[in-house]
Amino acid sequence: AQAANWFRLAANAGDVGAQYILGSMYEKGDGVAADLRLARYWYAAAARQGDEAAPAKLKEIDARLAAQ
Repeated sequence: AQAANWFRLAANAGDVGAQYILGSMYEKGDGVAADLRLARYWYAAAARQGDEAAPAKLKEIDARLAAQ
């Protein structure tokens, strides 16, 4: 949970790596409550900044959200 707080601070400051990691944490419920919408939010932020893996994660999350 403490790591999530630090990653959130870095992600809010624009750190693309922290944005992706925070997305992963929300996707898996690692240190935070699992929340696909928040995972999508942080993956989208990382994708906007050019993270190469984030667009694929967005597609995956979108498919999972659509299936719910």
